[in-house]
Amino acid sequence: MRDKIERDKLQCQLEAAVVEKETALMQLQTAMEVWATLHEVTVSDLQRKLELVMAGKRKALSSSFLCSPILKDPSQVFFVDDSRSLQPKGGSSGTFLDDMNTPNKSSSNFSPEYVRQLQDRVQELEQERAEAKQAVETESARKSKRQRLEIESIAVSKNEELKREVQMLRIQLETNSQRHQIELKERDVQLDQLRRQLKFAVTEEEETLKELKTVTNEHSAEKLQLEKKVVELEAQLELVEGKLNEWKEKALEVTSQLRSQTRQSAMKIQLLQDELESAQDSSSTSSQSEDNILESKIRLLESQLKEKSLEAEHAASSLLGAQETLENAREVRELNEQIMQLQSTERKLKAELVDLIQASRSSSILQEKLYQTTQKLQQSEERNAQSLKRIESAMLVEEAHKQFYECFEPIVKETKSGVSLEDLKTRPAASVIELYKARQNAFEILFEQKNNVEIQCRRLEKQCEKLQSDLITSGNNCAKLEMQLAEIQEKMNGSNDKVTHLRKMNAELIEILETYGKDPDDQQANELSTKRVALLESSLKQSQELIKGMEFTQKSMATPAAVKKYEARIERLEKALADAKQENGNLTNHLEKAEMELAVFEKRLGRGEFNVETTKIVHLAVNPTRELLQSKAKSSDIEKLRQENEALRARLNKLTDGEDTESPIVPEDKLTTTTSYDTVEGLKKLNQRLKQVFGDQIRQYREAVYLLTGYKVDLRKSNGMELLRLRSVYAEHDDDELLVRMEANGSLELLDSEFCSQINQRVFAYLTTCRSFPAFLSTLTLHLFEKQTFQGN
Repeated sequence: MRDKIERDKLQCQLEAAVVEKETALMQLQTAMEVWATLHEVTVSDLQRKLELVMAGKRKALSSSFLCSPILKDPSQVFFVDDSRSLQPKGGSSGTFLDDMNTPNKSSSNFSPEYVRQLQDRVQELEQERAEAKQAVETESARKSKRQRLEIESIAVSKNEELKREVQMLRIQLETNSQRHQIELKERDVQLDQLRRQLKFAVTEEEETLKELKTVTNEHSAEKLQLEKKVVELEAQLELVEGKLNEWKEKALEVTSQLRSQTRQSAMKIQLLQDELESAQDSSSTSSQSEDNILESKIRLLESQLKEKSLEAEHAASSLLGAQETLENAREVRELNEQIMQLQSTERKLKAELVDLIQASRSSSILQEKLYQTTQKLQQSEERNAQSLKRIESAMLVEEAHKQFYECFEPIVKETKSGVSLEDLKTRPAASVIELYKARQNAFEILFEQKNNVEIQCRRLEKQCEKLQSDLITSGNNCAKLEMQLAEIQEKMNGSNDKVTHLRKMNAELIEILETYGKDPDDQQANELSTKRVALLESSLKQSQELIKGMEFTQKSMATPAAVKKYEARIERLEKALADAKQENGNLTNHLEKAEMELAVFEKRLGRGEFNVETTKIVHLAVNPTRELLQSKAKSSDIEKLRQENEALRARLNKLTDGEDTESPIVPEDKLTTTTSYDTVEGLKKLNQRLKQVFGDQIRQYREAVYLLTGYKVDLRKSNGMELLRLRSVYAEHDDDELLVRMEANGSLELLDSEFCSQINQRVFAYLTTCRSFPAFLSTLTLHLFEKQTFQGN
């Protein structure tokens, strides 16, 4: 709106200037006509004069436009159109020039005084017009320049503001588009998952329906077959039950007969045995005929026994058949139970089919509900994320408040610390020194304990070596004893076999002797029997001697109880050896772990590092070591000054005690006492002190940055470029670091590293889109902090 108003004003001014110009031209033309009539000047001369005047005006106008960078425009104030100025209106110039060629007859009528007055008046008018034109031109030039400058400045400022707004809008558009794309991708992924789930559910429903149809068909077929089988089996069951009853009756009869027959046979066998015994006792001298009769009777009885046993086996087989029929009846009952179970499963499957049909009908409703639930889920997730961020910020604030006290509470609460929280609040320097001394003493005690453990381990190793050597010897002895035992057992087994064999032979021979001694009729038999008896007695004596020898050797051998004792002792020794080996292995593992930890701690101590979780660095406002160093430096300076004073006093005494009254003029430079900072050594000390102060301040600054931002910053140069190395508090490994190149303009550039490849791409959005390093670092710290908290949980 302002630009339009200004343009309208300029157009009005232009129109006014054009009108003034036209009036001035009209007046000029009239004046020129008058002047031409008075002086009788030719037209060509007047045209030349006019051209010269116009050329001078153009030069003046062009020189006035050199300052402005804006091009000439016919709408501007100071643009003069030569054609318009030269062309007369209504063809007046042509008539005027034509009239100038012809002499004017009325010129003789004017008096010379009147002509002079007119000339003076024309000159005055020309001067006034020229002055007015110059004033108007200067004022209009100034106004136009001011307006141009104001318009240019406003336009430049507006242009810059618009450019900034455009850049901000572009950045916002990019971020919004990226967020929108990410959200769209997430929604697409969720929709794909839901579609897959729906497809999977639909396919599962179709498969279940198909399976149900097949199962129902199979079930109906099986049901028909089973019903047929049930009818057949029921008929068979009735037949089998009738046969079973018959077989049971027959089995009872057979068992009763068997029992009676067995009793009768047992009675007969007993009677026969009694008869045999009586016959053997009474008729020792009976003939062979009686023996044959008895043998025939025995054979008859045996044949009868065999027949009875066959009948008993037949009855047992019939009983087994009856049992099998009973088992078949049980199987039929089990089949009936299975049929009942299948019917119940069929009912369940039908009910499931009905439920599935209802579920398939309500799938569209479920889809709509799913869509609504997904939208609600997204909204709840966004709210949850916002609440989590708020909670995290609150937690960070609380941790920042509690960090100082949490650092010192576990150290102070220890029984061996000897410092309380009140001491920390009242006198922090002294309490920290006491804590440091206590920790140093504890470290020394641990080092001594480690040495003692190493000595004990060496002793145990030596004992293990001794035990191993003893074990080897005991193992060898055990092996020898086992060999001897095996040999003795083999001998024992052989001797036992021989003894049993001899005893059997003795028993058989005694029986034979008893039978032979009872026949007095046969003399030859008696002689043979006597010979045999003699042989048998000799063999008996030999066998008895052998038995005695074997018994003696058995007594001399180790008893089985002693062997068991040896075996138990060997088992104990083996167990003790295994325990010793386990203890040795555990101790070696513990030693290796301790040595590895010691090596790691020594490396860290060598680097000057410390464990952030267990140790906290405290910078004292009043450092006692620094005060000690300063006091030592001051004392050394004071001693030097004293020495210089003594030397000067000695020189003064010499000068005053001399014979010459005129004391020699001593240069003032030599007599003046030099301060400690005027000498080279003093300057060196001052430089060292300044370095110490700067080093302490730099450390404090770095630690403040480390505690506040969570990043340990190191600056180093490589190939003339400054590199910043950033290490986070919440990094998983010590090697996780960021490398940033810092250029001379102050611009920063992130370099590639292994840790950069592990960072999430969403964190990089703050660098790529927003181009903000603080936002990038803060989001990275939050990301790493969340990782650590989730792992701890």
